[in-house]
Amino acid sequence: TFTKELRTSVAARTADLGAALAEARKLSAVVENGFEGVVITNDARGDGHFILYVNPAWERVTGWKKEEVIGKLSPRVLKSGAQGREFYERMWKTVTAGGTFLAEIVNKRKDNTLYDAEIFLFPLTLPTGEKLFVEISRDITERKKAENERERLNKALVGRELRIANIFTQFGVD
Repeated sequence: TFTKELRTSVAARTADLGAALAEARKLSAVVENGFEGVVITNDARGDGHFILYVNPAWERVTGWKKEEVIGKLSPRVLKSGAQGREFYERMWKTVTAGGTFLAEIVNKRKDNTLYDAEIFLFPLTLPTGEKLFVEISRDITERKKAENERERLNKALVGRELRIANIFTQFGVD
């Protein structure tokens, strides 16, 4: 009767919640143990814009501990000054319109050292209607150094080849 139906309904709902909780734990483990930094912020602007979550990879790259930033600081704490105001205006215009933003930027760690980062920023609206911003980032400093060194070596090689070609030209050698 009613009690039996209620028990059946509660048991089914409990099973559904248990499955949802297990799925949430899996997703949380992926984010917590991933190599990319993850930071989640609220949708407020100005003084009300705060970091709500960071994962351990973000802490390792930036030098900031979650206890120091969650609810206290905004992502502006990483601002190096390398990107101009126009960059940030374009970024926020994109994500507040519902788009995703991918870029390579220069950020600043807690110890004020700079690092190159690749960021992927997107808006997220929760079922409650709460709007958040999620940034997934990776430190690409070593990759950028390698690219710069490769470019330097290529330029040196081309310069050397041009000097050799000029020498051959001066002596009439084809």
